[in-house]
Amino acid sequence: MAFPFRNPTALDSRTAPEAVGLTTVQGTNFSTLQVGGYMEVFYLSDLGLTLSGLGAQSNSANTIPIQISLGVGTSFSPTATLTLNSDNVSSGRRKLGMLVYVYETDTTYQYTIQNYESLFNAVSAFTGSSGFIYTTNSTTVATRTPEGIEFINAWTGSTIEGQNGVTRENATWRIYYGAQQTITGGTYDKTSSNLTLNNSTGGTITISDVQPIEYIGITAVPASKNINDWEGVNQFQDSYIVIPQNLHNKTITKVSASYGDTSSQSGAIYKIEMKDTSSSVDDSRSWGHSANTRTSQFTFTSPMTLTSGYTLNIMYDTFNPPDTNAEGYSATFEIE
Repeated sequence: MAFPFRNPTALDSRTAPEAVGLTTVQGTNFSTLQVGGYMEVFYLSDLGLTLSGLGAQSNSANTIPIQISLGVGTSFSPTATLTLNSDNVSSGRRKLGMLVYVYETDTTYQYTIQNYESLFNAVSAFTGSSGFIYTTNSTTVATRTPEGIEFINAWTGSTIEGQNGVTRENATWRIYYGAQQTITGGTYDKTSSNLTLNNSTGGTITISDVQPIEYIGITAVPASKNINDWEGVNQFQDSYIVIPQNLHNKTITKVSASYGDTSSQSGAIYKIEMKDTSSSVDDSRSWGHSANTRTSQFTFTSPMTLTSGYTLNIMYDTFNPPDTNAEGYSATFEIE
């Protein structure tokens, strides 16, 4: 059956809008005293319910209460009778879909009950003395059947997304992200290269064959050391790294290089070399570094494919070296 939503009616009705004088500083009502809509509360605890004692629950601690009465019994311990407003989607001040801003967390939450129509239709099959009664202005549900207990448990639950281990799937109060979906998190599977993104409605989006950008760096000459003096004792290629297995067949696409404490006053050409297991140069790529410029960035027209187990080192072109005052040199390579 279709869910029996009804436009709300009330015992006390108005034939004209209520208003205050145009110059008064008072409002017509507090947002927390209305049924549903948009409200503002201060603490997360204001989203909860406190049920105590017997009879109608009119506890002032309940900022957004429902209309429920407790009695002595065994099926609900104690038994309970819940009264819905005439629209069948609200009770007391709570209404499905309402929004509440919580100052404590600077977050807006939306009230929801999972599978509400199914729960309602299940309990509505037990009318009259079995615990489900329709009237013009309300619907009453009692805990006289398992379906009634489940329905009232849903209304009395006040779980909050992100609090005490509660996830979005089992929360009564869900974080409200607006009408549009937003990305709330994700995971990356290295084996499949798939990126799975989680959205604000609980769904997922999978992006296949995502290749993350990685970086490797080589410092050939320390920042404060003169390159010319350093080369008199050491060599650029003395600083090298081994290509790990996870970078096998990936490519070097860009370089970001920098002098140390003193830049070269003349332009220079540098290159990265990849050497095989017998220390022979298997492949290389070159880039230019402009005069009087500490840092340089360059994108290789033809990326260099890496082989695991081989080594990488950087060199300068002996026909286009840095000047004798240059100090330090380091390069970071982007790998895709």
